[in-house]
Amino acid sequence: MIILQGKSVYGAVKSGTITVYKRCRLHVTKKFTTDTDGELLRFESAKNSALAEIRALYERTLSEIGEENADIFTIHMALLRDPDYNAAVNGIIRQERVNAEYAVAATAHELAKKFSRIKQDYMKERYADVADVSDRILRFLVSGSEEKLPSSQNVILYADELVPSEILEIDRTKINAFITEFGSTASHAAILARNMGLPAVVGTGTLDEDKINGHFAIVDGFSGTVYIDPDEPTMAAMQRKKMPKPKKKHSSVRFPARKILRFAAKKLNCLPTFAARRKSHKCWKTTAAASGCSAASFCIFNTMVIRTKKPNLPHTAVCWML
Repeated sequence: MIILQGKSVYGAVKSGTITVYKRCRLHVTKKFTTDTDGELLRFESAKNSALAEIRALYERTLSEIGEENADIFTIHMALLRDPDYNAAVNGIIRQERVNAEYAVAATAHELAKKFSRIKQDYMKERYADVADVSDRILRFLVSGSEEKLPSSQNVILYADELVPSEILEIDRTKINAFITEFGSTASHAAILARNMGLPAVVGTGTLDEDKINGHFAIVDGFSGTVYIDPDEPTMAAMQRKKMPKPKKKHSSVRFPARKILRFAAKKLNCLPTFAARRKSHKCWKTTAAASGCSAASFCIFNTMVIRTKKPNLPHTAVCWML
C-alpha cells in the first residue's frame, strides 16, 4: 500500500482506478524575425481567440454553477486585457525582434519568478491563472490541440496540476475525485472544485506515474490522504468513514430560540411564553392569526417573534423558528 499525504480540497471519501492525465506540452523555440508587425498581429489574433474561449467558459460556469464561480474566468479575461501583460509581450517582440510564441512564454516565465517571491499563498497561486491564459494563447499560436480528460468510468484523476477550465470539464459521472502533485487549496482550480463538491487532494508531491497508473485508490477528502492499493483494514475504515452519520434529534424548543425569545420579549416590553418550530415560512401567519397575534414585531437570526393581542391578558411574545 502506498500512502500519499496532501491538502484536502473537499471532504468526501471516493474510490476508483487511477488514470494519469498529462497535459499537452507546447514546445516553444526562440525565432528571430524582421516582421515584428506581423508577430504583433499574430499575438493580438491569438489573444482575441483566447478571450472568446474564456468568455464561453464564463457563460457556461454562470449557467451551471453560479456567478461567484464564474468570476474566476472574469479574472482570466482581465489578465488578457491587462496593459502591463500586453506591454511586456509587445515589448519583447519589438525590442528582441522575436516570434510571438517566445514573447508570451518569456513573459509568463518572468511573472512566475515574481509570484514565487510572494509569501501570501493566495497571491502566489495567481501565477496559475497567468500560466493558464498564457498557455491558452500559445495553443492558438502554435495550433496545438488540447488533450481531453479521461472518459472511462470510475476514475481517480491524477495530474501534476489542473487549471479551472479543466476542472469545469470534469464529468462527475465518470471521474470520482482528483489528485494533483502541486497546487494549494487557495488556487482557483481548488476553489472551483470545492464549490462543485468535487473531492480532491492537492500538493501530494511527485511520484513515478508508471507505478500508480491503473491501480485502485481511495481518496480521503477529509484528511487529505490517498491510499493506493489499500489493505483490507484501510478499506473497511474508509467504508465506515464514507457512511453518513445519523443526524441528532433536537427538541422543538432550542436554547437559541429561547434566548432570542427572552431578548425579543424584553425589547417588545412583554412576557416570553413559548417557542414552537415550524417547517416553513408560510405557516407562521396562519398560526399567528389563530392565536390572536398581530403582525410580526421582531425578527432576528431566522426567527420570527410576534405579540399576542388576546383580551384581558398581558401581551406575550411568541417565537417561531422559520
